[in-house]
Amino acid sequence: MKAMICISSLSGTALNEGFHGMPAALLPIANKPLIEYYIELCSCLGIGEVLILDRDYSDEAAAFLGDGSRWTVPVSYRGSRPLTSFLALRQRQAAFIGDDDVLCFSGFFFPACDYRVVSLDKLTAGAPQDAEAALGPGLYWLRQKQCHAIALASLPLQTCLDYFNCNMTVLNAEDGFFPVPGYHVEAGIYTGMNVVFPPSCTIASPALIGNHVRLVDEVSLEGEVILGDHVMVDRQTSLRRTVVIDNTYVGGDLELQEKIVCRDRIIDPKDGTVLRLDDDSLLMEVRSFQWQRILGWMLDALLALLLLIWLTPWFVLFRLLVRLKPKPHDFQSVCGHLHQYPQYQLNPWKRSHLYFYKLLLDKYLLLPYVFRGDLVLVGESITRCPDATELSYRPGVFCNSDLHQGLVSPLQQKLDDRYFRHNRSVRQKIRCLGKIMINRLFASTQAFYRQAEWSGISTDSR
Repeated sequence: MKAMICISSLSGTALNEGFHGMPAALLPIANKPLIEYYIELCSCLGIGEVLILDRDYSDEAAAFLGDGSRWTVPVSYRGSRPLTSFLALRQRQAAFIGDDDVLCFSGFFFPACDYRVVSLDKLTAGAPQDAEAALGPGLYWLRQKQCHAIALASLPLQTCLDYFNCNMTVLNAEDGFFPVPGYHVEAGIYTGMNVVFPPSCTIASPALIGNHVRLVDEVSLEGEVILGDHVMVDRQTSLRRTVVIDNTYVGGDLELQEKIVCRDRIIDPKDGTVLRLDDDSLLMEVRSFQWQRILGWMLDALLALLLLIWLTPWFVLFRLLVRLKPKPHDFQSVCGHLHQYPQYQLNPWKRSHLYFYKLLLDKYLLLPYVFRGDLVLVGESITRCPDATELSYRPGVFCNSDLHQGLVSPLQQKLDDRYFRHNRSVRQKIRCLGKIMINRLFASTQAFYRQAEWSGISTDSR
């Protein structure tokens, strides 16, 4: 038996404003994409092949799905025009359907069945559907000449309240009823890998914490909290019955209850209100005083001057002995103007290039921009394109993302930048700069290669 999953666009639902830009197939339910629940259900039912038709084809979703080998069922992913009826669907996908019966997932809904005991024998076909009538959200059985709705326990996913309730249902379900991700499970608390939180944090069950999550001092998770992957919750923030989507920074000193936080938006599921968290409205202290800016520039200029004095002899020596290949790279200055600086093409497998990287010489030509006020010494990522709403974007020669030793996505860079922006201080800048210098000095060839993949460095092959 085969299965066909027809994914419609988020633009047709009330979820569009809050989750705009997110592929519909990857809409997370308890830290797992909706499409993965569909495929796991197909696997439990013994389906032999799955075809996914997505109205809004996404390269991100295609990369996530692959060929389906991770679910032991072949998966094909294609873009498709909207198909509203059984007859249109059967005519368009005749090559895939053939003479087989097909299980069809239509629209947005969550199959709320027990994955441990579900089977094809327990699926009950309802009354036949009109061949030319539009298929609503739900599960259908496509036969040769008839289409039957299947009576399967399911939850709607048409509004933000539907989405919130679905997440809470999955989180509070009996262990094993829904297979949710978790590297470690203890007392109703599911945690992923690389989760960091100090002893001052408190976590009450049930809670689901994804991979690469950081909780800062005195964060309180008061129960029924879902944190996605690559999430940072700043100090003294309290969350209760809250869903936080992947790659999201939650500011400090906040109290959130029964909310959905999706990157730069806070959604109230009860009435669907969406509050955009522009960078100047995250409850941070005002730093617009001119004398503070002047003192900050003076400190940056002094540190930049010391770095120039230290690095100049090494830079001259390397330029004389090593042939480097710079190329122009655009960046946006503090004032919003576009500038260019040479981007070096380094080979991490050459020892001379490795030491060029260790000594911070790839940053050397950026330091003069600090004196001109186009860059700060330690700020936000220079390689990231800021959104139109980021009024406080202040790119720096160094940034918080430089502390990572591996591939960092633009969303992770934005998360790091937002954390640094709302916690920036003289102490934070000096601490960040010191850690970057130490990490660079002791970086191995492999760490340099991973770092060079995403930073302002290009690499030659080995």
